This record gives sequence, C-alpha cells and structure tokens, in this order.
Amino acid sequence: MLGFQSFEELAEINLNTSAIGTTGTSNDRQKFITEIEGKGEIKDLEAIWICRDGREIFVRESAKAFYDSDGNILWYDGTVEDITHRKNMEEALRESQQLFETLAITSPVGIFRTNPDGQTTYVNPRWLELSGLTAVEAMGFGWLKAVYPDDRKQLDIKWKSDVQSLMSSAAEYRFVRPDGSIVWVMGNAVPEWIGDRVAGYIGTITDITERKQAELALRKSEEKYRSIFENVQDVYYETSINGTILEVSPSINILSKGQYQMHDLIGKKMSDFYAEPEERQVILSELQAKGAVTDFEVTLKNCDGSFVPCSISAKLVFNLDGHPEKIIGSMHDITDRKNVTEALKLAKEKAEASDKLKTEFLNNISHEVRTPLNGIIGFAEIISMQDLSEEAKKETTAMLFESSNRLLNTITNYMDISLITSGNLSVNKKDFIATSILKKIFNNFEYVCLNRRLELFLEIPDQSEDYYINSDPEICKKILSHFLDNAVKFTEKGSIHFGFNRKAEQLEFYVKDTGIGIGPDSFSTIFDRFAKENQGQHKVTEGSGLGLSIAQGMAEAIGGVIRLESEPGIGSCFFLTIPVKQPSGVSSPQSPVRDLKKSKSGSLILVAEDDETNFYYLNAVLTKETGAKVLYASNGREAIELFKANPDIKLILMDMKMPEIDGFEATRQIKLIEPDVTIIAITAHAMSGDEERIIAAGCDGYLSKPINKKSLLEKMAEFVSIR
Repeated sequence: MLGFQSFEELAEINLNTSAIGTTGTSNDRQKFITEIEGKGEIKDLEAIWICRDGREIFVRESAKAFYDSDGNILWYDGTVEDITHRKNMEEALRESQQLFETLAITSPVGIFRTNPDGQTTYVNPRWLELSGLTAVEAMGFGWLKAVYPDDRKQLDIKWKSDVQSLMSSAAEYRFVRPDGSIVWVMGNAVPEWIGDRVAGYIGTITDITERKQAELALRKSEEKYRSIFENVQDVYYETSINGTILEVSPSINILSKGQYQMHDLIGKKMSDFYAEPEERQVILSELQAKGAVTDFEVTLKNCDGSFVPCSISAKLVFNLDGHPEKIIGSMHDITDRKNVTEALKLAKEKAEASDKLKTEFLNNISHEVRTPLNGIIGFAEIISMQDLSEEAKKETTAMLFESSNRLLNTITNYMDISLITSGNLSVNKKDFIATSILKKIFNNFEYVCLNRRLELFLEIPDQSEDYYINSDPEICKKILSHFLDNAVKFTEKGSIHFGFNRKAEQLEFYVKDTGIGIGPDSFSTIFDRFAKENQGQHKVTEGSGLGLSIAQGMAEAIGGVIRLESEPGIGSCFFLTIPVKQPSGVSSPQSPVRDLKKSKSGSLILVAEDDETNFYYLNAVLTKETGAKVLYASNGREAIELFKANPDIKLILMDMKMPEIDGFEATRQIKLIEPDVTIIAITAHAMSGDEERIIAAGCDGYLSKPINKKSLLEKMAEFVSIR
C-alpha cells in the first residue's frame, strides 16, 4: 500500500515505479479527479492501473485533499491497495456461478445450494419437480415441508448436525408431492469452501423411487416366500446329488407329527428316512431318466418307528456347466388321501352289499307278500265251494286266518324296520306291570302253538304284580313277540317257555325253546336284517328275516339289552333286560268301565268309517254280538251331526282318517258335546306313537286295522258291557 501528497506526486511515483505504469485508464483518472475535487476526499475507489509492462492491475484508492487559504488544493494524502488477486477471485467465482446455474438448469438431478447455516439459497428446476414445491417455498428450511412426515424429524436433525460439523451429508428420504405421490430421493451435499471458510453447501438429490420400489418388491417377495417356506404344510427340501439333506422347511415338524425339527435333518442322509429304501432308488432312476418326478408315493419313517405315507415331487437342478448340482423337491402327507381311498373302497363294498341287500329285500318282500296273499285268495275260493264239508271248511278258515296274520305281520315288520332305520321310532314310556303284557302275548300265541303241537308255558314269579316297569309297553310286547315268533318257527317239537326273573334293579324277560338252535358263529350276524342261519336240512322259508333286527333296534331305543344263549340241536333262549321301577304301593291303573245297557231294541252304536267294506264287516259283527242298532257315518262331519241328532249313542267306533273332517277333529268336537261318550279309534295308522296321538285327541281306546272279531269285542269290553 502506497502513500502520496498530490496527484502529480502520485503520478511521478507511478512513473518511477517499476511495478506500476500510468495512473490508470482515462475514465478511472477522470473519475478520481472529479470526486476528490468535488468532495475533497475519496474512499475505496476501485480502478484499473496499467503497469509499464502493459499488465492491468486492480487497485482500491482512498485520498484526502489539503487546501490553502484561497481554497486551492495544495496536496493529496491517501493510500492505494492492490486488489488484483481478489478481483480475479471474484471474477472466477462469478464465471463459476454462471456456469453452475447454466448446468443446473439442464441437470437431470436436483441441485441445491445453501448458506453456511444450511438454509437453502438456490434450487434448480429438477429439484422443484421432484419435491413439488415452488422456488419460494423451498428457500431457507422451507424445503422440509415436502419431506414425508415420518422422515422429516430425523432428516432435520441429521442435516443440521452435519452443517454444524462442516461434514459432507448423505441421506435417503421421501418427498410427498401435492398430488399425494411419493418420491424417494438420495440427497448428497458437500461444504463449499472459499479460502479457509465455508461459504455454504452445494448438493444434489437423485430420484431413487424405482430402486426403492424394486427393493420393496424384492423384500416383500423374500418375506412372502420365506413365509411360505416356513408355514407351508408341504415340506420343501434340498439334497445334494448323493442324498445329503441341505435344506428342509419347518413343516417337517408337522409331517413327522412333531418328531423332527429342521436341525435334526440337515446333514443327514435322505435314504435314512425311507421305510422302503428301494422306493428312493426308483425316484433316483426316474430323476436320472426324466429330470423330474411328480406325485410319487412313498412311506417315510419317524424316529419312533411310525410311518407316514407321502407323495414326493422332485427335480434335478443343474449348474452352469450342465452337470447335476442338487435335488429339490416337496413332500406331502397323503394320510387323508389314503384314508379317503380306503373309505371309498369300503363305501364301494358297502354299496355293493347294499345293492345285494336291496335285491334280497325286494325278493323277500315279494315272497312274503305274495305267499300269504296266495293263501288268502286260494282259501277264500275253497270256502266258497258249496260241497265243502264242515271239517274242511273249518280247516280252510284256520289257514285263511293264518295267511292273513302272516301278511299283516310282514307289513308291520317292514313298517317297524323303516321307523328304526330312519330314526323315527317313537318311545312313549309309562308305568306298567310286566305280567299284563305277558298274558296278552300268551293269548296271541296259544292258538298258534296248539296248531303246531307245541307246548307253551308262561312262567310268572311270585309277587309279580309288584314289578312295575317304566318303559314303552307296546315296544316291549313287540320285542317279546318277535322272540316267540322266532321260537315257534324254529321249533319242530317240544315246548316254549317264556316269562321273566327279577335281577337286582332289572327285569330279565326270556323266551326259551327246544328248537334247532343257533351256532356260535352266527351269534354276531343273527340280528342283521334278512339274516337266516344256514340250518342244513332244516330249511325254513317262512318269515322276512327282520324279526330279530327289529327286536334289537327296539331294545336299543328303550335302553334295553338283548343277549342270546343257544346250542345247535338243543334250543335257544333270548333275553331282554330292562330296568325295573320300585313298587309304588298302588294298584295298576285300570281303564274306567262305562255301563252300556245290555243290547236291546233302541241301543245305539255309531260307526264312522269312510270305507263301506270295513263298515259292512263291523256292522255284521256288532249286530250279531251286541244286538245294538248301528248308525253309519261316512265322514267326520256326518258323525258329528248324527251324534247331535242321537244323544242316546253310548259308543262310537271312529276311523281317524276320513274326508271333510278327520277322526281327530270329530272326536274333539263330540267330546265337547258329551265328555262321557266312549270313543274307540279304529285306524290303519299302526306306527309307534300313533296310539298316544290318538288318545291325546280324546279317544278312550285304540284298535289298528285289520280288525278281527276277538280284538274288537275285547277292546269294547274294556269300556262297555256287551252280551
């Protein structure tokens, strides 16, 4: 820095200084003179000086003028500073800035600059495009507004820390643009040094959205397949070519029923787990020949010796040289499939057996219906012959009744087995005395045994009147009747004994015969439907083969137990055991007896029956046996009107299924008019539970069709006096 007293002096110095030439350009000199003469001083005036060697330098001049008493300038006192280096630096920086801004405008990446505090001072168009902000919004720390909320706080802390530490900064973060779209960017910034000071930061942001999406997709894919690998029910495995297990999925624990974990198998030989080692040799041969095998069934063994049927699919994996490198595959537990196959096999066998059974059933029902029908039609024709003797007529009538009863039993059996099979058998338990049903059974079979020259014995223990049973009396009666029917059919000579014994809290009914007996091998099948033991020369064709299966089904329905003792050639004994109820100390309830005056002219019985044939039969029996006058109603409505018109009616035989108004409704209405009138239901409904439904409607008694004279008169005698 130089000092001078006057411009001339300054000029002289300049002229004599080797480093400096003239006092600058004419413009700069004139500006210096004008300002100092006008103001008396000049401060920090920048000018260009030309050196003697022709070089131009930049100087900064400051000077003050000194005046005489007349106001004339005497001299100048000032300094001159060479600022060429600084001016050159500023020019270089300006050119650099121009170049920077030119390049930034066309740059494919976002570019930004900040001041030393890290506040944004410049962003290029690409930066604005990526962020979605305007240039004004991006200035200072406003750029953070575009950062995804979850990334904002951490990024702000990191950026300010890096700025404070004068460190380079790098970070991945997300922008949320105004339209809601997300842009992933990679930000990098470095300090911008000028001399020994940081003038700010210059940085870039690069769009890495596609890369992040690819990374995310890859991560999701890895997670997905890892999840599949870890959770799939099938077992994935890899082995070396020589069979060493390299990898196996966790589902091996499921397939092995908890006996193996992944780590138990890695490094082991695959062949060690085959129940049949030759199965693996077959798989290897298939792989060698075809490169893959699909759904090959094998049996694997667990460490406890148990076996798991599996389906294996596998393929060879080759290296870049085309040589087999390893085997990959999957195993699937096919236990259920095997079970289904076995079940289908059994179902097929069962269907075939069912088809055979159906054929047998149709053949059986055809035989069991046509045979007694043939007897009924044939014997009816014989009876009609005029020259038939009384003895022959008596025998023919007996055979006609026997054929009718056989047909009725066949139909009843088919109805009962249908109820048992469908699960619709109704059980109506009530208290009753065991001897009451045994006596009825004895009466039903006494005549049959007499015709077959068999002795029938009813064995009742002492004090049997105290033995109450809480069960279904009709079902008990049917079970024992099937036992007796079986005994009659298979006993050619001898006797049949039936009765019961008290055993603790149970009654054990029995039916014992001296018949052909049953072999032990048949004990398990004799209760099957249509089952008949092969008795060699004792060929028995009568019967549907349903009796014992019906008895078994009914016994189960009432909680009873059937057992059998038998010896071929000696006889059989069937037992039915059911719980007994403690004596109640009261007599068995009896049906109330209503007094119907002995038949004489004017006594009335109403028969409500829509079938004229049935009425013809009932009218004939009632007229002959009671002498009463019989009124006829063909439907429920007529029955109600006739009863209203004839209040002297004391007994009504009511068919339950009639047109217009059925027997149920007719009974209810008549009982409302006269509760004491006796109504006995006569119906073709003979299913279990029908009697209870009929009694609930108001009927006093119940008879199922077909009706014979004996059963009709016995049922009437329970309620009215008949002659």
